[in-house]
Amino acid sequence: VLEGTSIALATQVAGVIQDKLQLPNKAFSYLSSHGSLDLDHIEFFKKLMNQLDNDDDKAAVVHTAKVVYRLYGDIFRSLPLSA
Repeated sequence: VLEGTSIALATQVAGVIQDKLQLPNKAFSYLSSHGSLDLDHIEFFKKLMNQLDNDDDKAAVVHTAKVVYRLYGDIFRSLPLSA
């Protein structure tokens, strides 16, 4: 969930936060580069998950992904709307 989200949002979110808070590029070097780096992580995770054959294990992974996705979103929802 985190890897997929960062691919889709990391660079975009870094730019918006940087602009709103008027911070230098070096303050966002990790976020700005992280999205493209996660492509390899996604492939690794996909291969790993395709090895699961137990339904309980699959359900645990899905449940955890949903919880982490919500918590990750909460980070951004907790940011003030104005700087």
